[in-house]
Amino acid sequence: TDHPFRDQINRHMLTLLCYELAGIYAHDIPVKREPCSRQDIIFRRFLSLLATDITISREVQYYADKLCISPKYLTIVTRQMSSRSASDWITRSVILNAKAKLATTNLTVQQIADELNFPNPSFFGQYFLRHTGMTPKEYRRSRM
Repeated sequence: TDHPFRDQINRHMLTLLCYELAGIYAHDIPVKREPCSRQDIIFRRFLSLLATDITISREVQYYADKLCISPKYLTIVTRQMSSRSASDWITRSVILNAKAKLATTNLTVQQIADELNFPNPSFFGQYFLRHTGMTPKEYRRSRM
């Protein structure tokens, strides 16, 4: 971590990796592709929506509507594909997003609650506490 040329080494290692991957594709090595099932497509689209819309809604109904399926079917599909329900995925995504913001930004808890579309900081704090066992401020202090 205290090497004087650490950044340059990392940059060149990344370049090396890119050249290695390009070399694999240049030799026309076929990549085996499995046909995707409907459930696999739905699950991947759900995860993609989570990545983009998690600040908009925390409701299974919202994501099911976006995928044009019922909330029950979305939960069935996510359980089949990952052993987790759709609401578990949503909760996990919200908490990961909140943790990232708490650890890497100087935003206040109120600003983070607003960005994650919580009605108020108190509700955000209760939600975070219920799912992590600590308040947002405690989590931020533990990361410093």
